[in-house]
Amino acid sequence: MTRPLALIIEDNKEVAEVFGTILEMEAYEVEIVRSGETAVKYLTENIPALVILDMYLPDATGEELLLKIRQDTRLAKTRVVIVTAFPQTTRFMAAKADTVLCKPLRLEQMRHIASRFYPTNRENSTEDILLSPN
Repeated sequence: MTRPLALIIEDNKEVAEVFGTILEMEAYEVEIVRSGETAVKYLTENIPALVILDMYLPDATGEELLLKIRQDTRLAKTRVVIVTAFPQTTRFMAAKADTVLCKPLRLEQMRHIASRFYPTNRENSTEDILLSPN
């Protein structure tokens, strides 16, 4: 059985690595990109089950990337989690994302999100693995 793909779009290397470790513990295959341009290219070639999206990147905004994801029919089942240190700036985007998490995060928050969207112990899970966005 293949593991679901999680794409982490985060310019802070340390933060991205922590997120990646947590998602790998929850049975995801993880890819990390650190710029909006790289994310767009990656998303044209791959369909992740989950995207962890920072709102502030060097060459694109999280808002731009989220809108691209939501407009791409290939990515219709992709779950998007916005991660930001500025929750007041994401009120509009929260309606388009599946979840918004505020930095700093507790490790348990990311593990909960990861297991909620793809429970590693699916036999005991009461939630659907593939939930439609919003």
